[in-house]
Amino acid sequence: MLRDLKFLLVEGSGTIRWATSIGVLAITLVAIGLRPPGNSPPSMNLKAQVPVAAPKQDVPEKLEPLTAKFVPEDATLIAVIRPRVIYSKVENLALSKLLPANMLKPLEMTKDVVQATIVCVPRGEQTMPQLATFLTFSNKEARDRFVAGSSPQGDRWLKTKLMLYEYEVAADGQTARYRPDDLTLVMGQTLAVQKMVLTAGKSLSLLTQTESWKKASNGVLAASASPSVLSDFAPQIEQNPVAGMFSPLWDTAVNHTLGLTMGDRLRIQLMSNSKNSDSAKKIEATMQAAISMFSNMLSSAKKTPDEKSQMTVEALSNLLASHKLEVSGTECRLSLEMDSENFAKFLVEPLAAAKSAGDRAAQTNNVKYIMLALHTYHDAYGSFPAAVVVDPASGMQRSWRVELLPYLDGTVGLYDQYKKNEPWDSPANMDVLAKMPAVFRHPSQPNDSTKTAVTAAYGEGLLFNRTTKGNRISQVLDGTSNTLAILEAKTEIPWTKPEDIEIDCNADKLPDFGGFDETGFIVGYADGSVRYFSKSIDTELLKKLFTIAGGEVIP
Repeated sequence: MLRDLKFLLVEGSGTIRWATSIGVLAITLVAIGLRPPGNSPPSMNLKAQVPVAAPKQDVPEKLEPLTAKFVPEDATLIAVIRPRVIYSKVENLALSKLLPANMLKPLEMTKDVVQATIVCVPRGEQTMPQLATFLTFSNKEARDRFVAGSSPQGDRWLKTKLMLYEYEVAADGQTARYRPDDLTLVMGQTLAVQKMVLTAGKSLSLLTQTESWKKASNGVLAASASPSVLSDFAPQIEQNPVAGMFSPLWDTAVNHTLGLTMGDRLRIQLMSNSKNSDSAKKIEATMQAAISMFSNMLSSAKKTPDEKSQMTVEALSNLLASHKLEVSGTECRLSLEMDSENFAKFLVEPLAAAKSAGDRAAQTNNVKYIMLALHTYHDAYGSFPAAVVVDPASGMQRSWRVELLPYLDGTVGLYDQYKKNEPWDSPANMDVLAKMPAVFRHPSQPNDSTKTAVTAAYGEGLLFNRTTKGNRISQVLDGTSNTLAILEAKTEIPWTKPEDIEIDCNADKLPDFGGFDETGFIVGYADGSVRYFSKSIDTELLKKLFTIAGGEVIP
């Protein structure tokens, strides 16, 4: 994070992180309603992480103009994107050894999305403007996978009609989706989806009928916004005398259009149309002042010790240095460009942040599924499993993770394959080891990893202890909402091995948990809830949360 940019810090995130995240939004297509699956950002030893494969030739493609569809007349913001083309361009950066290949994970969902249209409509009776997106996929299977991945398990969708059109609304009424045909999907907040449905697949907005839009539509991204998008925030912005300098962007402009092309260089054009030529000159002066201000801020931000931030700052500095400002009649045009190397540097920080956030969300879901399985086991046996389960006939030991297999989706057959009268590392059980359920693996681990990323709260007086009998909920005298059950941890422990990180609450120091995310780790409580702990959590508080009957007061 660029802590030197104190002027525009918002809820702990610097303007540069915010700006680059907006840039990567156009590339990653974080569509409304999508909930992607905490890993620390990848090491920045770029050359050590990229594949040796030769880059693909960056041959300019003949692209049909972007076509805006399902755009309501009152849309205040429209962005049409070619995600599949952008993914191909970014993938080539990895093959060219300019970008770590493992950073492409947040973009993988875009490979089959031919075009996306993101629309913002006025809020109506809602507290905030409403957003939705229209997606065109290369095949039906990709569309169906996207629909399944964007809906958490258990979500209920209710079919309803709007005039002649049938669409679906989530049980909470907040989101909706509409599938006009096998290759397309409209999804987002309900009001916006309803308005998009009524367009009958056309663009009714004047924003997509301007000369500026026609120019922008030949690239990989075209976006247009009404000044009302900015003026909605004007009262708050104008309280800051520095930010108030941007007022011509909403006071005198008619619309703003952004175009992005990607070939051997990335080129950006921002075209602002004004009410008259004098207004265009005011916008020109505003943009020039903004460029100078941000250039100075970036110059100060170069002192940041964070390597990823340094790369982003360098790329943005070079981008701003390339700027050209021109006024022609009522249009003010800002042109920017960067080469492939700078574009790769620009992407490093937001892609790392997106990957880390996605991994954390996925790992949170993993821990939730494990906690659900633990409680289902408790319902069946009247107690949680012991940390080490002993086969009564052979005396062989197996892990609680193996014992949970019948209660995890799709793993009942795996439990039947496990030989309970043989050691965990017998030839037969090593076959089971190789089939590790994804819930025990951190998203950042290789798919063939067999090392568990979760450990039980194991130790004397803890939920999992050295006895061969599991604890009952009634034995958790400190309360299940005050007692830890499992923790995220980078280990060398094979998931089927009857072993966990042992915790001694009488010791001065506790083991290190986490290891995938430099800022913290995920835990599951005995009541089934899941939370994220900072690495800086107080050791004494953590000890109190480990014991099941310590009688401590939890703040």
